[in-house]
Amino acid sequence: MIATIVALASAAPLQPSGKWVVDFADNACVLSRQYVSGDDQFSLHFKAPLLGRQFEIIIAEPNQRKAPETYETGWIEKVNGQRIEPIYIDSYSTVAKSRLSRVYIEPDRYLIGEDGERLILHFNKKRSYDLALPQLKDAMAVLDYCLKDLRKVHGVDDSVTSRIATPAKARAGVVSFFSTDDYPAQEVREGGQGNVGALYWVETDGSVKECRVMDSSKRPRLDRQTCDVLIRRGRFKPALDVNGKPIRSPEYVRIKWRMPDG
Repeated sequence: MIATIVALASAAPLQPSGKWVVDFADNACVLSRQYVSGDDQFSLHFKAPLLGRQFEIIIAEPNQRKAPETYETGWIEKVNGQRIEPIYIDSYSTVAKSRLSRVYIEPDRYLIGEDGERLILHFNKKRSYDLALPQLKDAMAVLDYCLKDLRKVHGVDDSVTSRIATPAKARAGVVSFFSTDDYPAQEVREGGQGNVGALYWVETDGSVKECRVMDSSKRPRLDRQTCDVLIRRGRFKPALDVNGKPIRSPEYVRIKWRMPDG
């Protein structure tokens, strides 16, 4: 079990044990760094969003516990002691026997690098990470280069998004298109769970005719069902250009598939 790293602004943050690494993957750009706390090691990852500025922060550690703790709440502590919340927390074990704790932050609440070369995370009031981020600015510049290239490959670069003056909007939110009845029967029997990130296009009539999975749950049925539901049920107020005319627009969503408790 990784020792808790007390996250106090007056304490020295944990220094990394390795260099920054940027993964130029087919569907994602991820900035990573390794850390060691005592006899345990873990890694920090910043996953860049295909659209928008909502970065995902991931702590990956070996899953050595028989009954790993689940984190449902958490916050960022700024160096001045200010608490940034609420943020969306998710944690689970992977097929590679790792434990992932994922944090989603709204960019109007906090931006990576806002506290310079430092990040303080808290989970469930029980576990904290106070991490030094040396050379963060240079690493983020490489990540930005990766992201620009990725957006161009998938047809969502500035030449497309800059034409959108008003984004497309689902009246009750994208999650409202999904129901518990959409859970694939085989996944229910197997207890399959996962997160799916999907890129889809809203047409000028508000419908969805194109969708592709960018961040797989590693459960093909859940991946397919995500796009199937968006195409069958997705109805939006279409995006508008600067002249107020409907325009075809790319959108990105993360869908969390979880089995109900009990």
